[in-house]
Amino acid sequence: MLVVDGRNALSQGMNLFELTKVMRWLGCVSAINFDGGGSSTLWVKDQGVVNYPTDNRKWDHEGERKVANILYLK
Repeated sequence: MLVVDGRNALSQGMNLFELTKVMRWLGCVSAINFDGGGSSTLWVKDQGVVNYPTDNRKWDHEGERKVANILYLK
C-alpha cells in the first residue's frame, strides 16, 4: 500500500510518471491509482490515519474528508 500526500508546502506530491517509477522501484508489476489530493487517506487498525491528508490545510493526521468510496483490506 502506498499513499502520496500533496497540496501542502511540506509535501510536493507526485505526478503519474513519478508514481510509476516508485511503484516499479518497489517491485510492482501492476497497480491501481485511486483519486489523489486531499482525499488521500491511509488508515491502519490500531494506528488510525498514518499519512497527512490536507483538507484542513494543516500538516497533521486530522485533514481527511468524507468520501463515498474506500478500499478495505482484511
